[in-house]
Amino acid sequence: TLTYDWRGKNRDVSENRGNYLIDMKPGDQDNTTLDVKSAVNYMASQKGIDTNRMGLIAATLGTIYGIEGAMGDSRIKTIVLLTQYVPNDKVKQFLTTSDTPIFFIASTEDLNYEAGNLADYTRTAYRLSKSKETEFLLYDDAGRGSEMLKGKSELTPMIVRWFKDKLAQ
Repeated sequence: TLTYDWRGKNRDVSENRGNYLIDMKPGDQDNTTLDVKSAVNYMASQKGIDTNRMGLIAATLGTIYGIEGAMGDSRIKTIVLLTQYVPNDKVKQFLTTSDTPIFFIASTEDLNYEAGNLADYTRTAYRLSKSKETEFLLYDDAGRGSEMLKGKSELTPMIVRWFKDKLAQ
């Protein structure tokens, strides 16, 4: 397991830039996919890692970067997404053409002041997924993105089982 924050995450948020503890310089957002690719490459370079059995988990805005980072990387066999953010054209194309199984998890109370109810985007992304193994879990009261892991104690074991099942040889 490797946990990382992409560029701009948890920096001091300036008055005119940044929300959700994200403060990126102009243009940095276009490079966040490189952060995902670098994390996957780093993990794959570690001793004892089976590069034929790698998965990825991402939350809210990070779901876009996670999916874009997984595109074209045959080492990523499955993805878990905690509240899909508004899918862009690249993400939509990946979902409709990839056989990668994805476990979508969302909560109806996850509201974004710019985009609206993110559970709706998660449901849309789920419906776009080509993989017959893709699943969707919707809560009414689980909170936002990775915060769902704190509020719903059953989620972590479910995600671990998902990875064990999808990454089994």
